[in-house]
Amino acid sequence: MNPPQGRRLRVMMAGPALTAKGGIATVVNNWIAAGVQSKIDLVYISTLSTTQANAGLIKLWEAGGAYLRVIWQTRQPVDVLHLHLSHKSSFFRKYIIFLWARLWNIPTVAHIHSGRFKLFYEGSSSWVQWMIRHCLEQSRVVFVLSDIWRQYVRGVVNNPNIFVLPNGAVPAQIVKPPMVGEKRVHLLFMGRLGAPKGTYDLLLAFAALFESYPQVRLTLAGDGEVDEVRAWVAQAGLAAVVAVPGWIADQQRLEAFEQCDIFVLPSYFEGMPGAVLEAMAMGIPIVATSVGGVPEAVEGHRNGFLVEPGDVTALTACLRTLIADEPLRQKMGQESFKIILEKFDIRRIVEDLVQHYETIVNSEQQR
Repeated sequence: MNPPQGRRLRVMMAGPALTAKGGIATVVNNWIAAGVQSKIDLVYISTLSTTQANAGLIKLWEAGGAYLRVIWQTRQPVDVLHLHLSHKSSFFRKYIIFLWARLWNIPTVAHIHSGRFKLFYEGSSSWVQWMIRHCLEQSRVVFVLSDIWRQYVRGVVNNPNIFVLPNGAVPAQIVKPPMVGEKRVHLLFMGRLGAPKGTYDLLLAFAALFESYPQVRLTLAGDGEVDEVRAWVAQAGLAAVVAVPGWIADQQRLEAFEQCDIFVLPSYFEGMPGAVLEAMAMGIPIVATSVGGVPEAVEGHRNGFLVEPGDVTALTACLRTLIADEPLRQKMGQESFKIILEKFDIRRIVEDLVQHYETIVNSEQQR
């Protein structure tokens, strides 16, 4: 199981397809872009590619294929198994792989990504709660996205090796030219459209702001309730100033950030939203809700504003402040970039990740 001298660590990861829409795929792709494959031999097992709600048989087929690939890959030595966990079916798919790793004495890393993991655990039956604790307690290391999540998991499971491994971003600050006249101010939301992400709260705030600031524009990018959001926008008569492009990636995503003046994410649940970190890395001020690990990235009145979930009045007021004050936007955007350098530089996070793998393998050799 342990690597011979001169061989890189062989790490098998299990999670959604790297082409999937969502945070886990973004995290792993960011690690790859930051050079993790130059440091380890990475074997990635896709357990899910479709996000369609009524695709149970397809998901079952994909999970079965993933299990076969896990069995095939463990014919060769695997030094560490890294499981990317969300909630509900995501956990159950990975739990079977966890049991296989236990059978073969492969040390496991359990990486909790979901902002709804607490609701999942506390709303589950006693048997499912036992499965969750079994997985987390028997894993060599548990990664969480923020200190508040570490405190919660420590209160649930008996495992001393719970560490914060935040999502990260590549620092790439944009220097925006000063406004001239009535230049448009662009607000950007990225995520799964729907009530849990505060999409409709943002639309209500924008409708109120547009009456006073006709130069403001909003882009709502993401999957989820795309048709429903477009219908809401059309019914409110805002189709000319609110864009709902659906899921965007690559060059479209970069262009959206380049045009953005304020990034907004009024979610009700979060782990550590990668889109917020991406916006900060581009030097953009943030308006978000004080949930999950968000307050560890967005420092109120330093690089943005934090409001409580569902408080449309406060959300509107914070956006109004930033829309009306270009120097404040620039100052907060610069602070966003500094915070990325201080705490969330993806290159340093990858180094920490590999160091954890090495520590696990070294401890296995001493057992």
